[in-house]
Amino acid sequence: MQLVVQEAVRQAAIPSDKSALREGIIFINIAGMDLDQDVIGVSVPADGGHRIRVAFTADHFRATTVAVLAKETLSDLAKARGESRGQ
Repeated sequence: MQLVVQEAVRQAAIPSDKSALREGIIFINIAGMDLDQDVIGVSVPADGGHRIRVAFTADHFRATTVAVLAKETLSDLAKARGESRGQ
């Protein structure tokens, strides 16, 4: 996942996305969540002290290139930021 985050930083056009990704915390699964599948992702800071988590199933993570996962990370981050701002 570290390579995905590094590639997402490289691909990011918005400075705040680059910064958030650099401050991100990589995780595998999330304690307290009852998931049917393993997930791999990154948790990045968001407005108001909140965090946005972008995650992929382990199967998708293994089957997809780093460049594509980075693009999906940026897309999901943009969607989550829009939703948190009521857009």
